[in-house]
Amino acid sequence: MSTQSQSPTVECYGPACTETGRKWEFRDGRYCSTECELRHEGHQTLAELKYDHTRCFTCFRRLKDINPPKPDFEFTENGHGWTRDADGNFTLHYYSQEVTRSAATGFQFLTGDATKGEKNRGERVITGTICDACGQTDHTDHDPTLATSAAIDRLVTLLDANDDASVDAEKLRQGYAFTSDLPLAVGWALNDGSR
Repeated sequence: MSTQSQSPTVECYGPACTETGRKWEFRDGRYCSTECELRHEGHQTLAELKYDHTRCFTCFRRLKDINPPKPDFEFTENGHGWTRDADGNFTLHYYSQEVTRSAATGFQFLTGDATKGEKNRGERVITGTICDACGQTDHTDHDPTLATSAAIDRLVTLLDANDDASVDAEKLRQGYAFTSDLPLAVGWALNDGSR
């Protein structure tokens, strides 16, 4: 009677990768390939930019400027806020949903690089903010056919402003020109292409 040791099967942590295999076959037990690991690191670094509704994720231009509400009208997501009476005394109040719906959250203004246009939302077509500079209608999607080298230069500037990431600008430009895979190119540039 023989006993076989079964190694657990894992799925690759890489974004959009469905590869499965034995844990010991995977890089650090998590990634099926170096490419998937780099793509995951790039994806994590780009996440804040991707879901920033004020910026186009294809050309990285600013689409909206936001002015926050005045401190007296500011409201937190927790359902409470400070109020000041006529004497200048502050009181913490808890609010119901009827009140929170009308709370001030700030004002948005379109920049010169934005316009209003049609956007696809599943089966529906809606009107919303689109990029007037590159034509992208979904600010969370990156389209390599619309992105130019100037767009990648803007991305390098944005990533350089982030203190958490140290990006090799030339590696990012080369990686993107070669693959048109933005998360992979960013992951490669974060690691200076050393993997």
